[in-house]
Order: sequence, then structure tokens, then C-alpha cells
Amino acid sequence: MTDPEKILFISDRKYVDFHIPGGVQLCTSEYLTYLSHSGHDPIIIKLDTTKSFLKKIKIKFGLEVYDRYDFNNYTTEIVNAVKKHKIKTIALNQINLAPLIEIVKHHLPSDVKFVGLSHGNESGDYLHDIAREKKPGIIETWKLGRQIVLESSFFRENFDGIIVISEHEIPINQWIGALNQLHLPRILQPGFLSWTPREKNAGFVGTLDHLPNKLGLELLCDSLKKSEFNYSINLVGGPEPEGRRLELLYPFIKYKGRLSNEQLEKEVSHWSIFLNPVFWYSRGASTKLAQAINWGIPVLSTPAGKRGYILSDETIITASNSPTDYSKALIEALDDQFLLDKLKMSTECNAKNFELKTWSSKLNTFIKNL
Repeated sequence: MTDPEKILFISDRKYVDFHIPGGVQLCTSEYLTYLSHSGHDPIIIKLDTTKSFLKKIKIKFGLEVYDRYDFNNYTTEIVNAVKKHKIKTIALNQINLAPLIEIVKHHLPSDVKFVGLSHGNESGDYLHDIAREKKPGIIETWKLGRQIVLESSFFRENFDGIIVISEHEIPINQWIGALNQLHLPRILQPGFLSWTPREKNAGFVGTLDHLPNKLGLELLCDSLKKSEFNYSINLVGGPEPEGRRLELLYPFIKYKGRLSNEQLEKEVSHWSIFLNPVFWYSRGASTKLAQAINWGIPVLSTPAGKRGYILSDETIITASNSPTDYSKALIEALDDQFLLDKLKMSTECNAKNFELKTWSSKLNTFIKNL
């Protein structure tokens, strides 16, 4: 058996060193898992956010476009790591690290390849945000244009390959210049909880002021209010003021606050259904869906919510992205134990049937052919 090939993995420090993981941390962990299972040994270099006062001001006022790090400070460390470990491939965790390539590549052997590990197309996500404003201002318009121009340059001139977490990102990236891409779906693996719902209820976990979560919850709850919803929805996450606001606005919501991992697993094990109310296509993939499937409890998602996933059983996916259809499916499942059990069987099936080996092999081939 041959030793695994060393690969340099460069990431923002907070995405590999953390206590409570968010979506970016979970995706980072999955990328590392994929690399390890594809016959590679990741050597990690961690970057800290800029210490430049001017850059911090730009970040604070939303004027920053791919300029969050002091890349020149890491050139020596990267060059030494490439030489020491005979590195042939450098993986950059998130596309916003792309400016580093122009700085270091002149100090490296010409056969070193650069792979971008995307967490979702940033310009597309920003377009989604400003499209919901009544009239985007000059700064928003400039920032969107700047993002697209830079991304196109990164894809055409810097990266040898791009790996994405959602299949919907591939045509977007192709449109602005990326040619060599691979989609790696979210990793599913059994880590089943003891499912013991105390009463018929549903639950949601997430950052409550994150726009997709906030609007998704409000659209769902507005629809439920019109449907004489007689059950409760447990809400986990922060910030607390947003959780309290939703609790006051919708009488069926019970806000549980922020919970530790242990507290969360205990709480979720008592839910009848784990909610993933995603009603439009946005950046990346919904990492919450993977966690719910891995826990083996009933879950209800949407076509938009399953972007980035390869499922062997799509019983857990509603027919459309309509909040009305979603609320109807939720009520029907809570009204009928047979439907709840069917959703549980679907989640367990998806967790058990995911083929990590197959996708890791595709990643290995992709890297070899760069």
C-alpha cells in the first residue's frame, strides 16, 4: 500500500479551529474528509484575517471584495511547506483566497497545481441579496460588478480546477470562465439518534438573522397561520432577539435559544420533524439537511433545499419550493404517524446508502488529471 500523497490545504483559521461548527466549518471538514479518503494527506496552513486598519474599515462598511487577508505574510511558510513535503497540489479553502495564487506561484515549481474549494458562488449569493432590495445603490452595484470581474479572472487565470458543493454552481461558474470543475455532494453517514418525540412537533436549527433562514421561516410561519396549525415549532439558534421576535410574532413557536452540541442532540431527538424550509436557490448547500439525515430523524426539505445532495430516496423532498405546499406537507405528516415513519425510513435510507468511496475516487481522478 502506497503512502498518501501530501496536499497543501490553505484555509482561514476559524474554519478549521472551532468549538461550535457553522455551515462553512462543516463544509471545510467535509472537504478534508474527501481529501483523506481520496488518498491524500492534507497539510494545513491557517490564515488569519487582515490586521490592516484600512482593510478592516473596508470590511466593516461592505466595501471589501476578496481582500480580507494579508497574503504576503504567508509566502515563506507556503513555499517551505511545498519544498518540505514535495507538494504538487495546493487546495484553497474558499474562492476568496484566490489572490494568494498570484503572490506565491512565482516562488513555486511550475508543475504545482491550484484547486479552489468553493463553498458557493459569492457573486450569485450577493445578487440574491440585493435583488430583494427595492433599489440597490451605487455601492451594491459596484460591489457585484467587482465580484464578477474578479471571479472570472480567478477561474480563467489562477485556478487549475474548481470543486463545488452544489451542482447548481457549475453552470454559473462556467458562464464566468471556469472550465474544469467537479461537484462533490454533501457527505451522509449514519449517526442515528434515539428518536423519542414527546409530542407531535417540528423544529428548526440555524442562524436566525441569516436572510435565507429568516425569510424561509417567515414564509413558512405565515402559511401555517392561515392553515390553523395546531402543533408547535421549536426554534434553536441565535441571535436571541430574533428568536424572541419570531416567538412573539407566531404563537406556535417555542424559542429554545442557543444550545451546545450535546444539548442540541437531546432536544432534536424529541422532535417529530426536522425542518429545512428553503424556498429559493442560493449559495452553496444547506448543511443542516445533512445533519438531520445523519441523525436519522424525519426531515422535510424542498428541491431548493436539497441542492448539493445526492439522495437515494427523495421522500423527504416536497414537490415544489412553494411555502404553501411545504406547510401542507408538514401538517399532513404531523397528522399521520404513517407519514412520519415513512419520512424516518427515507432519512435512514439516505444516510446508509451514500457512497463516500465512489465520490472520493472521483476526486482522486480529478486531482490526478489537473
